[in-house]
Amino acid sequence: MKIELTWEEPVTRQYQQQVYTLPLALGREINKIPDLHQGESLSKAIFTGSSVSGYHALINFAYGNLTIQDFSTNGTKINGTNINQSSSNLNDGDLIEIRPYKITV
Repeated sequence: MKIELTWEEPVTRQYQQQVYTLPLALGREINKIPDLHQGESLSKAIFTGSSVSGYHALINFAYGNLTIQDFSTNGTKINGTNINQSSSNLNDGDLIEIRPYKITV
């Protein structure tokens, strides 16, 4: 399964749009993101903001739902609701906030 994410780069103000294969790890440091999740290869999206943790969050499709799990110390918001160290379902059009990024699913 694939997911499309869009966001504005905070420094350049340029919009980015990328399609990734799930499961997808989000983080700041590629060497802190594992290569596998439950035996599956991880796609990796790197966001360089200083508030982004090395391995910040995981987006996956499980049990019929698209989900995001937060592993960070700085927290993640979904549509304005903090999911710090927990998980949440994701839907098309949802807004993921990993400061300073606002990423649309």
